[in-house]
Amino acid sequence: MPSRRRAPQTAMSFASFDLTPPSPAVILAVTLGLWTLTSYFVLRGSGDDEPAMAKDERNKSSEYFSAILKDNLDNMGTRGGTERDFTWSQTDNEIVVCVPMPAGARGHDCVVKVLEDKLTITIKSTVVVQGKLFRRVKTDDTDWSIEDVNGERVLKLTLEKLTPTKGSLHWKALLS
Repeated sequence: MPSRRRAPQTAMSFASFDLTPPSPAVILAVTLGLWTLTSYFVLRGSGDDEPAMAKDERNKSSEYFSAILKDNLDNMGTRGGTERDFTWSQTDNEIVVCVPMPAGARGHDCVVKVLEDKLTITIKSTVVVQGKLFRRVKTDDTDWSIEDVNGERVLKLTLEKLTPTKGSLHWKALLS
């Protein structure tokens, strides 16, 4: 039988490796080198060599936010308006509704019903305003009176908003 030769065995141990911690100067040099490389690639990435797809995405998002901003700026002037047979206006805290009074109508001919999210105004058994409010109001702080506005007798209803609004958050309409 042929004899086999065995390879000489070498003894490896972890004790033969020198695992001393690096000096602070080496740590500082490696840290500064990594920081320099990172800064270079970050700054280089903001240049004109940006991929076309990334530019398209940035342009789309810019157009999207510009449209939202334009819409909000357009609606900032919404302080009231005319709907059907009445007008309304608003401040940050209140809504004022003015309904023209028919000839001969008096205070006892008016029925005003205000719920937190609904409004009904009836004058001489005719429903003049009815519907769901754009947002909620405080029912306890509702007041109405009959006044002369620009030579016309109107029922003036004042509603206090449950949540005050400003700018683009103003009510877009009295009724939704």
